[in-house]
Amino acid sequence: YTALGFSVKRNVGFNRAGKFVYFSYGVVAVNRFDGSIRNVTNSATLNNNVIINELKRNYKDRLESALGGLR
Repeated sequence: YTALGFSVKRNVGFNRAGKFVYFSYGVVAVNRFDGSIRNVTNSATLNNNVIINELKRNYKDRLESALGGLR
């Protein structure tokens, strides 16, 4: 079966002031049989899905911290 997941990606950008860190977020579909992961690109899914919002609320800070935070 397929499960929905919430993904966090840590990005590093550069400008005249120097290096800065920002995060991007997404929704993924995980195939539990073969382990494949596919991005869900529908922004309505990311913004309006109750399950995704609950995952975001519960795991966003923990995932950002595990990726090194804003440092």
